[in-house]
Amino acid sequence: MFQYSRVSEEEKVLCASFMLRGSAGHWWDTIKCIEDVTTVTWDRFKELFRNNYLTAPTRAMKMNKFIQLRQGSMTVADYIHKFEQLSRFGEHMVSTDALKMERFLEGLKPELYRDVYMAGVHGSTYSQVAERALVAEQAELKIRNAVEDRRQLVQKQGPRWVGMEKKRPMQFQTERPIFQQRQRQEQGDANKRIKFIQGKAPALPPTCPN
Repeated sequence: MFQYSRVSEEEKVLCASFMLRGSAGHWWDTIKCIEDVTTVTWDRFKELFRNNYLTAPTRAMKMNKFIQLRQGSMTVADYIHKFEQLSRFGEHMVSTDALKMERFLEGLKPELYRDVYMAGVHGSTYSQVAERALVAEQAELKIRNAVEDRRQLVQKQGPRWVGMEKKRPMQFQTERPIFQQRQRQEQGDANKRIKFIQGKAPALPPTCPN
């Protein structure tokens, strides 16, 4: 929610705590008795909330999932969504925008990583790199579709090419003696070159005196 709006750290805490209901609301009332909530930062609020509702093993499991996160068969959009979800449990690995960008790139498919990196990542933000990954995915999809269309076209033209192949042996039979003669001539020339290199140049025919 706060990702796309300009909200200060203090306002984030106020908005989030206002939305707590039921047991979560009672939990926040307890926190207010323990800490001065006017000084609680957004990071501190998230830490308190997770410590109360997520056990240490659960947090460790989520962090491990983030470490191992790769795009795999997911679309870029799905990968971005998963990345955002799990990055909360590995905040020390994405503590800066540059670290977050590098972590995101590492999980992309190799071909998309190549395309995005070649487009230039120096000085880019995480959001810019994520947007380029979406564009690169669309470009890869267009190329894949074009290749598939070409393959299907060749398959449809298959019978015509097969018919042409059946007629070719007759043409080759008439040209074979010429081809064989040329092949023998080229082989002879090759043998002469080899002998010359080995110091066994054939004797040249005598020239007619002037």
